[in-house]
Amino acid sequence: MYPIQVVSRRTGISPATLRAWERRYASVRPTRDAHGRRQYSDSLLQHLLICSYLLSRGYRIGDVIDVNPAELEKLYCSLRGDNPPDPDERTPAGDRISDLSISGLLRDDLIEATREFDESYLHELIHDAVMTHGRQGLVDGFVFPFEDFVSAAVRQGGLQKIHESWLHLHLFRVLASFIPPADRLKNRPKLLVAVPGPDVHDLGLIGSAIHADAAGWAPVLVGSAPSEQIAAALLATGAEAVVLVVVTSIYDVALRDEIIRVAALISDGTRIMFGGRMPDPFRDDLIHEGLSYVPHMSALQKTLHDQLVQGRDNNDTLPG
Repeated sequence: MYPIQVVSRRTGISPATLRAWERRYASVRPTRDAHGRRQYSDSLLQHLLICSYLLSRGYRIGDVIDVNPAELEKLYCSLRGDNPPDPDERTPAGDRISDLSISGLLRDDLIEATREFDESYLHELIHDAVMTHGRQGLVDGFVFPFEDFVSAAVRQGGLQKIHESWLHLHLFRVLASFIPPADRLKNRPKLLVAVPGPDVHDLGLIGSAIHADAAGWAPVLVGSAPSEQIAAALLATGAEAVVLVVVTSIYDVALRDEIIRVAALISDGTRIMFGGRMPDPFRDDLIHEGLSYVPHMSALQKTLHDQLVQGRDNNDTLPG
């Protein structure tokens, strides 16, 4: 769902005009959230994008706004000289819009910004994503999907490795700016966030830190390290829980053993959580070893919040 500011930016239609159309035409009425703010769906944004294009070609709004979406799409494609989009045939690194879904439009915008190393344009897209997903939803809803998409474009030859590195750097800069300074995290329980082994997954680290902060914890980022050093860092920092960022496309036995060693070295009842992208059997084996799996960032935040509340409740029941 998209707020009116994002819809206005993407379509070029002013908020005032969008509100006027909402009053006049039933087909472009957004829903409202719990606070009464307008929320535009993917399909409605798609409809408005097509209408905006047709207006630029001389059509009157009253002639197109209530046209059946399928017919409107055919008109759009005929004017562009396109065939109707096939949802099973994507050209993610192409120079033109590959489909009419909002995800396709966003992908093309991202590719354009990345190919041209256009920092200002990229930050406009990130600004829109923050307005749509919020800071806490940015990682799962925008950062990870688009980084994966650009990685695929590199593998397919549509972009070069330097484009991927540039994008990663700027996404990291944005996410890192969301973490509050240390003086604002005083008197909070500490959460150690680490990557077991030699690989670097800094966006996962930063994303975990953002959600830990939102749950009332003070994240301590230690980066990538072997199990013995992660256990030593836990002792040195006095952290009360650990989050391990795990990313592997295969069942990596060495990585599994490294994670299990972390759990063996931390034997004082400290909760160890892990999350990331990995094969299901790999995940299931770690759960069997007693580690807590968090499937996404929102789940991590809820788990940390619940643990904090439970800890406070337990303290309240202690004799004075």
